[in-house]
Amino acid sequence: MGIIESLGRIDWSFPTLSNSGIDSIHWYPATYLAAIPGTLIAFFTDTESVVMDPFCGSGTTGVEAIRLGWKFIGVDNSPVAPLMADAKLSYPEPKLFEITLESVLRRVGSGVLGNGRRDEYPNKEEPSAWYHSETLQVLNRLLTEIITIEDRLLRRFFLSVFSGVLKNCSSQRRHWGWGCDNIKPKPEEIVYKDELTIFAQAAGSHLHSSATSFEAAIVHVASYLLSVLREMK
Repeated sequence: MGIIESLGRIDWSFPTLSNSGIDSIHWYPATYLAAIPGTLIAFFTDTESVVMDPFCGSGTTGVEAIRLGWKFIGVDNSPVAPLMADAKLSYPEPKLFEITLESVLRRVGSGVLGNGRRDEYPNKEEPSAWYHSETLQVLNRLLTEIITIEDRLLRRFFLSVFSGVLKNCSSQRRHWGWGCDNIKPKPEEIVYKDELTIFAQAAGSHLHSSATSFEAAIVHVASYLLSVLREMK
C-alpha cells in the first residue's frame, strides 16, 4: 500500500485523542492535535531529518519532531509563539529549576526586587481593568524577578509559565475568547487572585510535563539507536 493510500485510511480527527501534558501547558489559538504532525513526520521524513514549521505557533510540531528524534526549526511572527516553543523544548534541569523557582518566590513574597528595580508598572489603567490592584503588584514583582534570571532557556521557560497564568490571575472568569475580544470584567467583578500560588502550581506542572516529554524523546532515540546497531550486525 502506498503512502497516500495509507494516509487516506487514517481518521484525522483522532476522536480518542486530545492534547495533554506538554501540549496543554499554555493556551494558544487554533492549535491542532499533536497526533497530526506526529503521524505526518513519521510518514514523510527519513533518518536524521530536519523538520521546519514556518508558522510554528505553540510548538506542537516541534515537540513531535524532537520526540521522534529529529531536529526542529520553528518560525513565527508572534513573540508569544517562540516563547512557548522554547519552554516546551528546553527541558530544564529539575534541581536548578527548583532552586530558581524557590528564589523567585521568596524574593517576590518578601517584596525585595532584583537589581534595584522599583515596584512600578506602565500603562496602569489598562491592566487595572483586568486585575485586582494587589494581584497586579505581585505580577509586576514576579515579572521583574523572572527577567533577571541569567540562564536564557530557564528564563524563557518561566516567562512562558508567567504568560500562561495571566488569564487565570485576571478577574475575567469566562473563557479565553472573552479576553481575546478584549471584553473586560465589570468593576464589581474585580477580585484578588493569589498569583504566587497559581504561578508555583503552574511551574510545577510545566516541569512535570517537560520531564515526561523528555523521557519520551529519550526512549524513542534509544529505540532508534538499537535498531541501527542491529542493522550493523
